[in-house]
Amino acid sequence: MRKKWTVLLAALLTASSIAGCAGGSGTSESVTGDKTAETQSEAAQTEGQKSGEKTVLKFACWDYENPGYDRDLIEAFMETYPEYDVQVFDIPAKEYPTKVAVMLAGDEDIDVFYSKNAQMYNSLITKNQAMDLTDLLKENNVDMSCYGSVVDDLTVDGKLYGLTYRADSMLLYYNKDLFDQAGVAYPTNDWTWDDYADAAKKIAHGDGDDKVYGGFWETRGNIFWTPAMGEDMGNILDGDYDMFKRTLDMVVDLQDSGAIMDWATNRSLNTNARSFYQGKIGMLHHGSWVLGWLIQDKEAGKHNLNWGVAELPSWPGKGKINRNSYTPVCINSKTKNLEGAWKLLDFLAGKEGAMRMADCGMSPGYLDEDVLKVYSDPKFPEGVAELIRPEDIRMDLPAGPITNAISDMVTEEIELVVTGNKSVDDAIRDMKERREEIRKENQ
Repeated sequence: MRKKWTVLLAALLTASSIAGCAGGSGTSESVTGDKTAETQSEAAQTEGQKSGEKTVLKFACWDYENPGYDRDLIEAFMETYPEYDVQVFDIPAKEYPTKVAVMLAGDEDIDVFYSKNAQMYNSLITKNQAMDLTDLLKENNVDMSCYGSVVDDLTVDGKLYGLTYRADSMLLYYNKDLFDQAGVAYPTNDWTWDDYADAAKKIAHGDGDDKVYGGFWETRGNIFWTPAMGEDMGNILDGDYDMFKRTLDMVVDLQDSGAIMDWATNRSLNTNARSFYQGKIGMLHHGSWVLGWLIQDKEAGKHNLNWGVAELPSWPGKGKINRNSYTPVCINSKTKNLEGAWKLLDFLAGKEGAMRMADCGMSPGYLDEDVLKVYSDPKFPEGVAELIRPEDIRMDLPAGPITNAISDMVTEEIELVVTGNKSVDDAIRDMKERREEIRKENQ
């Protein structure tokens, strides 16, 4: 059963201000090779052993120290449950799914860990590495209504293997100064992608180091899936790939006109969403987690952008359809400390964790009226609470046995188009054919 919020608040105020999203000095062990400093030392402990008077829980995540909200959550948990000492495996983000898979396969005694994406979640289920939480949720009377459609999207064959602590949608961030300089009105919540393309071309100007781009498309397949899903033809696992037609045509046109950076240059420079901080990108469509980055990094003096945020544009003639990605918290199916592991999962993915995540500008999986009120703080752009969980939302990549293969295939075809090596129509045709081949191979 969850502790009351008043108990958590007292604990948080003891540790640091609730607004201190990156405060404190949590303890972690970086994973940079096949072993960690923790497993190489005598400090490594299995369940049942004690760290002083405390029971050890082992937790794996990525980017623990930066931006720091995970560290704050873990420290708050230990304040609330002083009988536990959480030892953290801090794994580089790009290596996280692979490293965790290796550690779990090698019977590393991790108790609780995050699933980074749908591909990893599916793999955990397939390999029986994530515990089925269905009975635990019932026994602890967890109110699943606060998680919305997350429950259905993460349920596989009637079983739930993770409870999400983050549920991210896509938003449109924009640089107000660049819009003002170009004489273009700021994006609104009823913008179409045609509005976006028109504004991007008007904002773009200059050359070389002085180049300003109207928009930015990160070189990841899912950045392209979101606008395509606005055609309401399903997801990439079983939807109609004709949904990519307008999106890819638009991107190719924007690249050719110089309104956005071309894929090859983007990839060679290893750019990412934080390139928006440089003040030379008019618009960035990206995950709701960027909201937290912008707020926290501005407070840390890392940028001084004059920025705003709006709903993701839609295609003319289509409704508002967005994409969601989840970060489930999972329990190792081989944990030797189920009671402690459940308490940690419940804290991270429940109301206690959600209140703190919201204060940091992140989008928690758990949402109720108390959590939504946090976004009324003046540090947030106006109207953010209405953007955090769009009403009509889809999961672009449901978990399934062919999820990983489909994801890789679609990304490959998108890259061929945006690098000029294949036409849009040919790529869509090949996506359809290749998906059928993947299905047959996995029957």
